[in-house]
Amino acid sequence: MKNIPPSYCVDPESLLQHFFGFKKFKSVQKDIISWTLSTQSSLVIMPTGWGKSLCYQIPALMKEGSLTLVVSPLIALMKDQVDSLTKKQVPVAALHSALSKKEKETVLKNISKNKYRLLYITPERFQKESFMNCIKQQNIFLMAVDEAHCISQWGHDFRPDYSRLGEIRKQIGNPVTMALTATASLNTQKDILKHLHLSSETKVFKKSVHRPNLCFSVQHIVGIENKISVLKKLVKKHQPAIVYFSLIQTLEKTVEQIHNWNIPFVKYHSQIPAKLRHQNQSAFLKGEVPIIMATPAFGLGIDKKDIRLIVHFEIPSSLESYYQEAGRAGRDDETSVCHLFYDEDDLTIGMDFIKWSNPSLSFIKQVFWIIQQEPEAVQNLGVDYIREKLNFYNRRDFRVETAINLLKRWNYLSESQEGFQVLEEPESWPDPQIFEKKEKHQLIHLQKMLEYVKSAECRMKVIGRYFGEPETASCGICDNCDVH
Repeated sequence: MKNIPPSYCVDPESLLQHFFGFKKFKSVQKDIISWTLSTQSSLVIMPTGWGKSLCYQIPALMKEGSLTLVVSPLIALMKDQVDSLTKKQVPVAALHSALSKKEKETVLKNISKNKYRLLYITPERFQKESFMNCIKQQNIFLMAVDEAHCISQWGHDFRPDYSRLGEIRKQIGNPVTMALTATASLNTQKDILKHLHLSSETKVFKKSVHRPNLCFSVQHIVGIENKISVLKKLVKKHQPAIVYFSLIQTLEKTVEQIHNWNIPFVKYHSQIPAKLRHQNQSAFLKGEVPIIMATPAFGLGIDKKDIRLIVHFEIPSSLESYYQEAGRAGRDDETSVCHLFYDEDDLTIGMDFIKWSNPSLSFIKQVFWIIQQEPEAVQNLGVDYIREKLNFYNRRDFRVETAINLLKRWNYLSESQEGFQVLEEPESWPDPQIFEKKEKHQLIHLQKMLEYVKSAECRMKVIGRYFGEPETASCGICDNCDVH
């Protein structure tokens, strides 16, 4: 690790050059850093690729004898950040479930010895008594909450453990807090501040969602065959490209029909082994293949600047998730195309998707008890055995998988090659109303998305209004503007 010269601790620009190799900040970065160093909390809303991470990394390096906690939703995101910072010799570590027991113990010891300036964790880590006991002894200067939309029940990726961070802040001394996300509607912004126990007057640093180089369009298409035909024309004309699918089944069916296009592509979804997913992601990011066919699982933390085309094969679940995914195009400020296919049948798929993403608490408990009481059968026969026990046979219905993921997230289950292991008997289950509210909010999101799809108004105007921005002139390049 590099020693930080004392003089650098009062000079953000010196730290920027010393560790990151940049000569100057973007104006908004410097404003956020100054605000944070004055011990003020903030909500930062800026697209990926605009350097949000530097806004908490620089203050962390300037505060000698203190620790900055970075709360992140995905272990893969944390690992990428920590690996990058370690190469720059920044005093940093991560603490998560993928580490061995010995590795976790080493990190905890080093925290006690004040060896780190930044510590990356998932929100579930705060459930661990040993971690909380250790952290309460530290001087926590800053809590940076990445992907902060996960806090909000209005957000498109709500996670219950994120919503408890306000209470966690109180337990560790109410440190300065910086919530960061790429997109957030006004409702989501209010919810983030509320759940973090931050004042409604907390300063919001926000970059406009308006992207003049992005050409948005919606095409009403009936049937998968017609969609594939249009997709072929688009990907031959615009590359590199990401094609997003709501369902793995639709992705695989599409892939079967495009092998004869003579265009290299890779796939990315949860049923592909992790090692191959990583290889496919790497090949696309390095430019070795021009197209990636993916579910929304692909994208968090991805920063490839020259993507020329984003296609949504089905209607997304919300305008927030749609704009975050579409916004991965054209980060080099060159003209790029964001194309959305819409079939009336997609709305039914979208509603089913919401239902399957929100199993009831009683359903989740049933899945847990089956795994607990019949581990060998579950290991040998997989999730289909659980489906059979629950008397439903729709393979597209992924409520069992959702329930298992939630149980693992709550640390009630772990999974390895040997199968599932019950980690602890739940003393109390989450409030059932959480799931009811989440489903209701997601249906409202889907309705807003449908309004966008059917609107005859400038696409960028509709998006801007949704995110609470002042009315602007028409973009002049979307499908609706092009018609008028």
